[in-house]
Parts: sequence; structure tokens; C-alpha cells
Amino acid sequence: MNRTKRVPVTPQAVRLALEKLGDEIFRRLETRGFGTFASSHEILGLIVQETHEFEETIHKKDPSVDELFDIAVAAIFGVASITSGTTDW
Repeated sequence: MNRTKRVPVTPQAVRLALEKLGDEIFRRLETRGFGTFASSHEILGLIVQETHEFEETIHKKDPSVDELFDIAVAAIFGVASITSGTTDW
């Protein structure tokens, strides 16, 4: 089996990505509001939509970090919505 060796990601790169993710979450909340997702189905729908958009960029051979942030923002806000106790499972 031929496996490529993965190059390690630096802790600094992870910190920068998390910092940008935090900025993205709050930027979007400021523009779209802080209302929770209504249900787990709404969370799933958004994550699936964002995943499809990322997949499209891959098929165009132009993968977009912005699309990955869209997925991450949806997932993190989904967690916040569920743990707030206001999302109908």
C-alpha cells in the first residue's frame, strides 16, 4: 500500500485558523443575528449545503478555504444552538 507521508501542521497555523474562525463566527452573527437554529434538521441542512459548495470548488480544482470556514461556522453555531437548550432536536 502506497501512503504519502503527511506534513505536520504547526501549532501556530492551527491557532491562526481558530482565531480566524472566531472572527468569522462573530462577523456573521453581527450581520445575520444571534438567533439559534430552530432544529437539528436546520443545522444539518446548512452543513450539507456548505459541504456541497466546498465539493463544487474541489471539482473546479479551486478549493476554497472560505467554504471550509462556512462549514466550520455552521457546525460551531450548531453546537452553540444545541447547548443553549433552545434548539428542538
